[in-house]
Amino acid sequence: MTLFLIIIMVISVLSAASYWFCWQDILRGRPNILSLRQVTLIMDRNKLDAIFGKHQPGYVYALSPQMLAAVIRWRKFFVYSEVAAEMVCFFGAYRYLSGVSSPETLPLFVLLAMICQVIDIWMSFSLIRKYWHQIEEEMGRGLD
Repeated sequence: MTLFLIIIMVISVLSAASYWFCWQDILRGRPNILSLRQVTLIMDRNKLDAIFGKHQPGYVYALSPQMLAAVIRWRKFFVYSEVAAEMVCFFGAYRYLSGVSSPETLPLFVLLAMICQVIDIWMSFSLIRKYWHQIEEEMGRGLD
């Protein structure tokens, strides 16, 4: 079980950090396409271009103040709830590893946390697979 708890902690920290860094990128007003994809869950570059305007070289979007405000209103709760969920997984695993939480509930916690992480990973990989041709093209041109 210790290995599962460590895996849960690592995945949770990486996922929360990813959301946080993408959110900070968006708040600066010139987000990279990767940040918009992560926060909006829109993987299709053409759809992102239709919503946010044509991307600039390096796949950067220059958001107007009005568009930035709209994105913040639209996705703020989502980002904070994702980070909070990841931190619940992290601190839950930490509590079990440190012996603070009841060992009787450990299997249930590990099962629920692993289900949450598997769903996140599955969704990410399925979206990446669906839009791999666009992602590969962007990587070939370089993300400045």
